[in-house]
Amino acid sequence: MLVDSLSKRVDGMKSELEPLELAGLEAALRSLDSEQEELRTELRSRTNALGAALEVRRLFEMGLEDAKAWLKGRSAEVERLGKGSPLTAANVEKEIQQFKVRSDLTRELP
Repeated sequence: MLVDSLSKRVDGMKSELEPLELAGLEAALRSLDSEQEELRTELRSRTNALGAALEVRRLFEMGLEDAKAWLKGRSAEVERLGKGSPLTAANVEKEIQQFKVRSDLTRELP
């Protein structure tokens, strides 16, 4: 937009400028336009990268919340299993088996 405005001003001044001055101004305008396009390209690239990173973070946070809920449920089960009757050999063996199952499930975290 700024380059177009400057270009129009240069066009309006063409009759007042010497050919060398006009050529210099036109070259400067082309250079400015080129730099502006490079900046636009870089801005688009960074915006796209930022959008992709934001999506990855959103997915990570959703997964993290799921993992926290899963762990909370498993912790409640382990806590419930840990409380109970006095220790007898049969109960201890039963609880050991249950803890092994829970341990295997924990290793299979989603």
